[in-house]
Amino acid sequence: MAALRILSAVEQVAAHLRSQIASGELSGSMPGVTRLASELEVNHKTVEAAMEQLETEGVLKGQGPRRKRLIVSQSVQGTRGLRIGLFLYEPADHETALFVDIEHALREAGHVVHVPEKTLTDLKMDRAAIQRLVSQTSQEAWIVVSASLEILDWFASQPAPLFALFGRRGDLRMASTGPSIDLAFAETVKHLIEIGHRRIVRICRSERRFPSPGRTEQLLLDILREHSIPTSDYNLPDWEETPDGMQELLQRLFNVTPPTALIIDEAIFLPVILQFAGRAGLQIPRDLSLICFENSANFDWCKPSIAHIHWERNTAVRRILRWSTHIAHGKTDLLTSSIPAKFIPGGTVGPASDC
Repeated sequence: MAALRILSAVEQVAAHLRSQIASGELSGSMPGVTRLASELEVNHKTVEAAMEQLETEGVLKGQGPRRKRLIVSQSVQGTRGLRIGLFLYEPADHETALFVDIEHALREAGHVVHVPEKTLTDLKMDRAAIQRLVSQTSQEAWIVVSASLEILDWFASQPAPLFALFGRRGDLRMASTGPSIDLAFAETVKHLIEIGHRRIVRICRSERRFPSPGRTEQLLLDILREHSIPTSDYNLPDWEETPDGMQELLQRLFNVTPPTALIIDEAIFLPVILQFAGRAGLQIPRDLSLICFENSANFDWCKPSIAHIHWERNTAVRRILRWSTHIAHGKTDLLTSSIPAKFIPGGTVGPASDC
């Protein structure tokens, strides 16, 4: 069963206007924002945001300041909806807000969205297994989440249009987006070094480490070396990507030369690490600083607050909607875009205990 999603006021207004356009009640050009706000009894800022959303979907076309928006078509896309496959990275993604939002937005835009039951990690990022699964479906376009370079290379060679969300895109020509992490991550690592941390470990999946470190993984090593801190596999450890494998990794890391700071790629790792720290008698951040690459709504309930790298997920949703509109109109879209990100220090970061 899909997760329940409560629509915001903007989304409710957009859905109402979209329905009126589809039924023919609205045609030609849209009424002004002030008139619509009065008729719908909502704030004019809400109406403006809803109209902007419909512009993003291709339903409306702006004509400049103080001019009415044109209704592009009575249908949402101006053509038919697409059958779009949304290939998630791991099982937890099924309940993640970003992917729930993407699926909902695409369906609202008139597309049929297919989410395979098996994710990339279920299939161990194995190209043959992924190819078999894809061949058993009839999707006209694919959105692939956090895939390895090998997997994206294979998808890019297929006739169905591809959108890469995160992942090891390399120099492949494809539509894609993801947070522009480099500056925020560099700030994160330098901040840790400034407050005395020398044993910094990043826990990430194998596709971020092999066949060579990814961009930000390499950035970690480069910054450490710039500050005369020796680097090795210790900083980007190999591990079996299972619950038992995570426990083994933590035991190994803290057995001899315990890290003073852990940078973890995914929020789902956080409870495991906090559990381990509790059992080991480690206090956060006195004995161990923690930083998460992802943001999570659960962090709002944490005391101390979780240090993380923040970016606006709605930007990714809007970019995917634009891509789907272009594809539905038969247009080629290979644009790569970046989403600004920033480091949020939070209460889980403190001076190294041995500095």
